[in-house]
Amino acid sequence: MGAEDVSIELSRDRGVSWERLASFRPANSSEWTWREVTPPFSCECRIRVTASGVGWRREGLTEGDFHVVPEDMAHEADRTFEFGGRRWGVRAESAGFTQDPGNNHWGDGYDNVWLETVDGSEELHLKIVNRDGRWYCSEVFVLEPTGYGPYRFYLVTCVDALDPLVVAGLFLYRNDCNEVDIEFSTWGRGPSSDNLQYAVQPAEVYGNVQSSSMELSGAYTTHCIDWQPAAVRFNSIHGHFTEPPNTCYCIPNPVSGFCLPDVDRCGWEYRGADVPPLERGLRVHMNLWLLDTDGENAPLDGREVEIAIRAVEIPGPE
Repeated sequence: MGAEDVSIELSRDRGVSWERLASFRPANSSEWTWREVTPPFSCECRIRVTASGVGWRREGLTEGDFHVVPEDMAHEADRTFEFGGRRWGVRAESAGFTQDPGNNHWGDGYDNVWLETVDGSEELHLKIVNRDGRWYCSEVFVLEPTGYGPYRFYLVTCVDALDPLVVAGLFLYRNDCNEVDIEFSTWGRGPSSDNLQYAVQPAEVYGNVQSSSMELSGAYTTHCIDWQPAAVRFNSIHGHFTEPPNTCYCIPNPVSGFCLPDVDRCGWEYRGADVPPLERGLRVHMNLWLLDTDGENAPLDGREVEIAIRAVEIPGPE
């Protein structure tokens, strides 16, 4: 009993809604090629194939989700520099137009990104600056993809005290569907809100985000993304350490009032389906940007914002 009609449909929201890609009669064609993949892009796509004949109908779905994204959304660099034994690029100036995240203007000038020596150590500084009434955000990234292992970021900034409309990000990135983030922000919700977020994209998937309230005892903190084939482990600690001496160094302290040697209590481990595979070629990024509030991108207090990074430890390519 052969099919008289075949319909191929695409969902970009895990089957909530569908759009038809093709419809044909198998007698005229036995295959179909998706030649033009068009936006909107999504990390939650599924294909449904429906075959029907006289008095019957059958459906088949793809197993799991797949991604419809540009081949590579990594940013271009107009300038490069050396930091921590790696070559970094500065995200190119977005002259006259805005880009995500946050629908922002981006700057690559030395007022946005620079190196300076402090107490004998070289620090990388990222800044949101105001030039002639327009706010410019900043982003840097390692030029080459890296491998599995722990990525540690040593900050010298009280990231628990950022302006409510500012986001600071430390992340591994290929495109919006292959991304692992540590982000510092209250997301415009005010000082009593969670301000530390760990995420494996797509963040809309239940279980892909962990947030907490971070209250620092000083500007020196260490933040780690340990990317492995089947898991991503995150942790944040007070001070500059490879591993926390005990649980009282954890951010937040998981057993307030006690200091235990069981430092595995620090942080969060993700073992879901969206751990990016090595072959996706993620790169290290750091950025500082503004939330888009009805088209007005500016810090709530109207002041420029700056963060400083003392060092970044990156595992070598595999």
